Amino acid sequence: MVILSSLQTSFLIPILIILGISAAIELFLCSINVKVIPAFVIEILIGIAIAPWFNKYIIELEMVSFINALYIVGLSLIIFLSGYEVELGLLKDNERTGSKHINVFRIALGIFIAVLSISVGLGFFMFFTQDISISEKWLQTGLLLSIVFSSSFAGLVSPLIHIQKMQNTILGKIFDIFSDLSEIISIILLSIFMIITGVTSGLIWILLVMILILVLWSRLSSRRSFFEKVTSITDYKQLPVRMLIMLILGLVLLSDLAGVEYILGAYAAGMVTRSANIKKETFKKVEHIIYAFFVPLFFVIVGTRIDIVSFVKEGINIVHVLYILIGLLVARIPMLYLLRWFKLKKLLPMILLSTTTIIVCIAASHIGVHLELFTEAFGDAIVLAGIITCIVTPIIFRVVFPLGEHTDSYRLQNLVNQEELFKDHEKRKI
Repeated sequence: MVILSSLQTSFLIPILIILGISAAIELFLCSINVKVIPAFVIEILIGIAIAPWFNKYIIELEMVSFINALYIVGLSLIIFLSGYEVELGLLKDNERTGSKHINVFRIALGIFIAVLSISVGLGFFMFFTQDISISEKWLQTGLLLSIVFSSSFAGLVSPLIHIQKMQNTILGKIFDIFSDLSEIISIILLSIFMIITGVTSGLIWILLVMILILVLWSRLSSRRSFFEKVTSITDYKQLPVRMLIMLILGLVLLSDLAGVEYILGAYAAGMVTRSANIKKETFKKVEHIIYAFFVPLFFVIVGTRIDIVSFVKEGINIVHVLYILIGLLVARIPMLYLLRWFKLKKLLPMILLSTTTIIVCIAASHIGVHLELFTEAFGDAIVLAGIITCIVTPIIFRVVFPLGEHTDSYRLQNLVNQEELFKDHEKRKI
């Protein structure tokens, strides 16, 4: 171990371990033709399994800071992809929901507001009924838990909806938008929470700098001629890719300096990049780098953050995890409104999938423990509950959901003024 720690290339060891594990997982799943379990689910489980050895190994090599850096960069890039998936064009649909048209954005927004309202009640119920607090800050604790219960992880929900070929269906669009809304609004609420409670001594005026950078990026990337001229007169053909990566990491840094959640900058970068007129080839290059390198690193590292052996020794910790999981599901009760159009067997797997959350859980756990709103064990319970949703609900969704049914029949060729959206709604429900 001493020999390894003295090597200049010793930092490559944990990277090779994690990438090797993720590559072996994908090869194994391909060899046995398993499509039900997403690769990231196995990566999280492997991370949990190797946590005791891996964490000890990293400490001995004095690479804790390096692994944390990989974790932050990986999380930021995944959030960037989530922001890129947001379809701002849905906001242009001004037609009300009726017998021949459904405004998917308004429906998703209304459901999220209802979910957030129930989450507030669940947050305070959790505080007053469970022994989780080490202070009397009931208002802050309740609000922080409310954000957790209303959150979702669009970075997992959206890809699974696409894998299931539901991205162009009414049901798929509603849940895709809901996951986007719940993720970005939860991140914004966490940032506001951090500012109000003084978690960090950030420089709020830096937010104005971020907005200015986003506006400039949008203007430049919308002018295709700008990058074409630069790449034509120089040898830097990868300049747009480099600038895009610099934008993401730069906004992450500025968000942290401003005292808000650093992932807010990455999400904003994704949304602006999607709305801009940037070439698809540029985005694809960045996407390949993220999925090939940073995504597997992130999910394995997420798994290594939980010490299962120590956690399960206290039975109350498991009870808290169950309470959080139940709370995430109860908060989704407003989604039953969709029974107006969809049968329960189609709706229930989507509702379960919408409970998937991890990013907000990690951030809320860190903030809560830092502010001494609740115990460190309860903070771990929040993260573990989030990990369980990332493992269980995707599997249930892919196993239970009726593959291919009505996918072609209810495609949204045009989200705005779709006159024949429910042409056979009078005959039967979906």
